[in-house]
Amino acid sequence: MAEFLKALTDPGAVTAILLFVLPGFVAFKLDQQLRPQEVRTPVDSLIEIIAYSLINDLLWSPLYGFSLQQPMPDSISKWFLRVFVLIVSPAVLTLLYARGVDLLANRGVMPSPIAKPWDHIFQRVVKRVATRQMGVILTLQDGRRVAGVFRPPAFASSFPADEQLYLAEVWVVDDDGGFGKRVAGSLGLLIDADDILLMEFFTWPLPTTGD
Repeated sequence: MAEFLKALTDPGAVTAILLFVLPGFVAFKLDQQLRPQEVRTPVDSLIEIIAYSLINDLLWSPLYGFSLQQPMPDSISKWFLRVFVLIVSPAVLTLLYARGVDLLANRGVMPSPIAKPWDHIFQRVVKRVATRQMGVILTLQDGRRVAGVFRPPAFASSFPADEQLYLAEVWVVDDDGGFGKRVAGSLGLLIDADDILLMEFFTWPLPTTGD
């Protein structure tokens, strides 16, 4: 036991463990932030982390010597290379992978990585709008209609969490079924997707008459 603990505290062993685990951990966590995903079991997460690390290490193996004993860097350039291999490289590879998947999905080559239209609307579509905001009119299950604006600090939950929506502004729906006027003093609206029958989305600010 003492020898095992001593081995774990050896700088070379610790560095070797980081080389084989840290790149995968960086890629795994970044991938989770880039797209909504199911909650994985610890075993599945560990397998994915190891797989990411192996891919990163294989790509760098022609230029970087991987071994079970890694000496501590003794120069700034070697420290920089190690940080690049451990952190920067897996982050860049994950971003490129996510971008590539999005491009292929947009062209219909492969299924979208976004599982639900809810996440697609509130995480992707709104970011492609020039103003980064949109008007929303909700028809509720009981027939009532309410309007609002999705802009900061508005928020929509992501899969796999229950779908909930917070709109930063509340507007009255006019007799024509459009945006009437903003509710004075409103701090927003929070609603569950189970209470919503229909959602309509509009560019915001609304085009003026005659546009």
